[in-house]
Amino acid sequence: MGSHMDAMEDDQLAAILAEDGGFPNDEIFNTLLTLAREVKHVIVHDPQAELNATYDNFITDLIHARHSLKKQLSAHLNAEGSMLEEGSLVCLIAPASYEIAVAAFAILALGGTIAPLLMSLPPEDVSDMLRNSPVKCILAGTGYLQQAIDIQSYAASNSLPAIQVAPIKVHHACPEALWDLPIQIDERFIIPETHSGIVMASSGTSGTTKGVIRSRGFFYNHPRAAADESMLVHRPATWIAGIKPLTFSILMGCRAEIIDPAAGMDLLWERLRARRVTSICSGPLLWTQLAQYYREHLSHLPEKDEYIQGARHIRDASTGSCVVLQSLLKFWRDEIGIRLALCYGSTEAGVPITAVYPEEEEYNEQRCIGKQLFANMPVKLSNGDHGEILVGGVTTFLGYLDDEVPSTTYFDDEGFFKTGDLAHKLNDHFIFDGRASIDFICNSGGTVSVLKLEEALNGLSCIEEAYVVPVQDQKLAERAGALVRFVDQDLTLQQLRARLAPHVRPAMLPTALRVLRIKDTLPRTHSGKISKRALQKQFFLFTPGVGLPNDVELCNLDFD
Repeated sequence: MGSHMDAMEDDQLAAILAEDGGFPNDEIFNTLLTLAREVKHVIVHDPQAELNATYDNFITDLIHARHSLKKQLSAHLNAEGSMLEEGSLVCLIAPASYEIAVAAFAILALGGTIAPLLMSLPPEDVSDMLRNSPVKCILAGTGYLQQAIDIQSYAASNSLPAIQVAPIKVHHACPEALWDLPIQIDERFIIPETHSGIVMASSGTSGTTKGVIRSRGFFYNHPRAAADESMLVHRPATWIAGIKPLTFSILMGCRAEIIDPAAGMDLLWERLRARRVTSICSGPLLWTQLAQYYREHLSHLPEKDEYIQGARHIRDASTGSCVVLQSLLKFWRDEIGIRLALCYGSTEAGVPITAVYPEEEEYNEQRCIGKQLFANMPVKLSNGDHGEILVGGVTTFLGYLDDEVPSTTYFDDEGFFKTGDLAHKLNDHFIFDGRASIDFICNSGGTVSVLKLEEALNGLSCIEEAYVVPVQDQKLAERAGALVRFVDQDLTLQQLRARLAPHVRPAMLPTALRVLRIKDTLPRTHSGKISKRALQKQFFLFTPGVGLPNDVELCNLDFD
């Protein structure tokens, strides 16, 4: 019976391959098929989904997924029936998962553009976002088909372009003689490296979230990983921090360790305890949540050393943020024995641009984002030793979704990408000064650097956490507002200013204060970062004729 079933599976796959032909002749699929033939260990591990997938599983599911998608979108294929029209978006609704990985490579195999959607957005928001975008289909993961159908229905009832919907199907039976089948590259099927490959959401920290379009070259040039290497995949696929480790690990022969973003830190600590993860690159939020859970639940346990030793199994530990509290770095260094590398990058660049490592002297400088990482991605400042951060070699950024502005607008005359971030030089390292659009407050005393004031506030022992936002004033354009959670006893604004006075110039002292209470939760962007604009609206909302909320304490502006 078993051999008969195997023969049927072989025949089915052989028929599909005969109909669909070989995979594209590019670096993505040449790399993938080479690894798939040579690497036999598990490449996707997801205990919550009870999944341990090898390359054989992945290639089998990929062949089926490509075939289904090709039939679904037959009207949008070229004359040869092999490739989708340039710029065709195929959206995905699912967490970062094995399903997403299979679907993503199926889309790439047809020359389509991967477009993971925010799972939390209602149908009307998704439909409006895609109103002027060339969306051909929405592929839905397990549990998300109805959400995709709701988007399809909303689009149809509001005279928007028709959108097809299909489930992502995986877990097909894998033939024992898989590699005896004609799984190969079609030498004539060439998709240019500059062809659009994926749309990822920007973080939205400095404004509205944008869809960043990257070429297929984003998936090129990855080093082969050691057999025991594993990357943590814990962010939604919409963001670069979610889709990048999931797809890159498959192109490196590295195991993807998947954990649901909604899962508690207890599950992640157990994964670390089992020494299942060797690489974590994440923003400060995850490292903070892990630290908090350890202190509250693990630090007093007799077996706490098992968690510490498991965490020390991480070889590549980094955080991709411009501002990281020294107290967080100190916890991981002193209590756990991990020294986090600090990286700076952007969704547009696609990779870390600069980094500073714990062994470097500049590591202890506040807001140091390191020095240039790659020779083919030079970094400079617009005014020599200070100014806007400009990055060369950003060749896979094609622009923004539904943006009428030419992509060349985002580059200077020498082809350097304009990040909108400001910095200055310290030796050969860069010190981050802030985002030009949100990190500076203009008042009658001059310009207040939000980051420098936050740095001074968070350096006070009486403060647990603090944020600075511009506060509208009836007489002046803006005040520097401090949103503060104190450790024990609350301070008045005048007391806080007195504590800060030795550390900042008078014009930088906050002139508005609101104290965070236990019940107060901080608004975050979809990518998990603190939303400064939402902070301003939630805690310092100015109403004409009324003024600021009663909980906001003000003082007279005096910059003499």
